Amino acid sequence: MTSTFKDPVITVERAVKAAGNKASLARKLGLSRASVSEWGDLVPTLHAYRLVQIYPEIEGLIPNATVELRSNSNPSTTNHESV
Repeated sequence: MTSTFKDPVITVERAVKAAGNKASLARKLGLSRASVSEWGDLVPTLHAYRLVQIYPEIEGLIPNATVELRSNSNPSTTNHESV
């Protein structure tokens, strides 16, 4: 089964602008400035979701960015029951 949804895609430039600077952005996300500096042009998806929560008004989202998920055929990786 395949489902498609849109992940937030935020440019690093826009994220830095929203936070004020790279140091502030890193602090908001609990990261080092070095980690933020290694991102390239786009904020990694996990951090993009966090930024949307922190700055709901953030601009610079790239429209029509989609990620395709395929269901996992290995049930042992999807079973989260406690032992």
